[in-house]
Amino acid sequence: MVRSANTKRAILNLAEAFLQERGFNGFSYAHIASELDVKNAAIHYHFPTKEALGDAVIQRYRDRFQLWINNSRVKDLPPKEKLDWFFSIYTSTRADHGKVCLAGSLETEFNSIPDSLRKQTQMLTRELLSW
Repeated sequence: MVRSANTKRAILNLAEAFLQERGFNGFSYAHIASELDVKNAAIHYHFPTKEALGDAVIQRYRDRFQLWINNSRVKDLPPKEKLDWFFSIYTSTRADHGKVCLAGSLETEFNSIPDSLRKQTQMLTRELLSW
């Protein structure tokens, strides 16, 4: 069971990295399976479809963003420092192997991603802009 949870987390981590590096249409279960040295069935066990995997990645990203903006170290900062902190997330991400913001990556493919991912992307973008 622990291995299963670790596998699921590893799948999510790789899918997020691929989304940020290549976009949703730029990777497949085969890419993830190869990186993790597992069969595609292991991925399908946790995420029956690539759309379900994409939804899980975006939801996890949204959850992390909510945790981050409600963190007391960030929440009580003056507005300029909040923005500096926020931008540091993306400058460090960009410096980390050329990844881009997940929302930016999804927005560029918006017309070619499944409807559920479009909805999740819209919610993420709204949350970012509202903050």
